[in-house]
Amino acid sequence: MYLRRPGDERITRLLLKTERQPPSRLLDHLALSRSDFLTESMSREDAAQVLRSLFESEGIPVVWNASSLQILNELGLETPAALVLKGVYCDFRTYRARREREGPVENWGGMDDILAAAGIPWQRPAHEGRGPARFAQTEAIFGWIRQLARDHCQGPDR
Repeated sequence: MYLRRPGDERITRLLLKTERQPPSRLLDHLALSRSDFLTESMSREDAAQVLRSLFESEGIPVVWNASSLQILNELGLETPAALVLKGVYCDFRTYRARREREGPVENWGGMDDILAAAGIPWQRPAHEGRGPARFAQTEAIFGWIRQLARDHCQGPDR
């Protein structure tokens, strides 16, 4: 899991220790080496401490999907609110489809599909792996949603 506080350039990576060694296919999927997992993973308690320090009392987590928020909650992150970007995107597309009478609401696919369909540019990070790429994609979608809100949701005296 990758995290960043707003306005902070530093990205925090959390790897959780598990009772069993993760299978090679999972490490391959996440583009992690076994040594990354062995040397950098931390206990749930340590991860919870890192989360508390990142979000403090006023932080609102922004995540791609509900399962990411569920993981944060299972680690003990308690926030009054959270922003789930996939839900925001799908709600926007549903609203637009109904408003423009585009027909039935469709499945818009995963993050890669949404980035391509919406023409959202993103920069592949220097660090290899699925986590850094997904984090960069999430930040790109968040920036796109913020710009969309500025362009379409503000009054005439912007």
